[in-house]
Amino acid sequence: MKSPILLLMFFYLFTSSTFSQNKTISAYVFLAEECPISIYMAKPLREVIEKHSHHVNLLAVFPNAKSTELTAKKFIDDYQLDGFEFILDKDLSLVKKWGATITPEVVIVDQDNKIIYRGRISNAYSAPGRMNHKQRINDFYATLNNYFSEKPVNPDWPTAVGCYITMK
Repeated sequence: MKSPILLLMFFYLFTSSTFSQNKTISAYVFLAEECPISIYMAKPLREVIEKHSHHVNLLAVFPNAKSTELTAKKFIDDYQLDGFEFILDKDLSLVKKWGATITPEVVIVDQDNKIIYRGRISNAYSAPGRMNHKQRINDFYATLNNYFSEKPVNPDWPTAVGCYITMK
């Protein structure tokens, strides 16, 4: 009889590789460790992880020359964003490729690298330092829900609010 541990390991390896192959879209979330709005968006990002991490490649992009593997990992750990893989974008290649200008900002792309959505994570802020006290909408979460329910994705991408990405 086969060892149950070996069978579990085989099942885990098979299902993890199968699920990663089924991730048809990627979400690049541009973050900065010291941006207060990036920090504030941890909760809406955790909502996305809970519902969509099994079928979306979640990528936390740190476009700051001062970011290091240590600071990016600490941000992911401190704000419980363990569903995200982090990328250091010191040369700003992803910023330029996807047109990001703000942290936090999300860019969702399909398997053909066509942008589905680029904009804010939620409507919690109307401007830097100006919190929205109306009902909160997690635009990132709603966009993914619509996409996977085959409903139209909002073509009017709401502008991200936060800290500007410094272009060199």
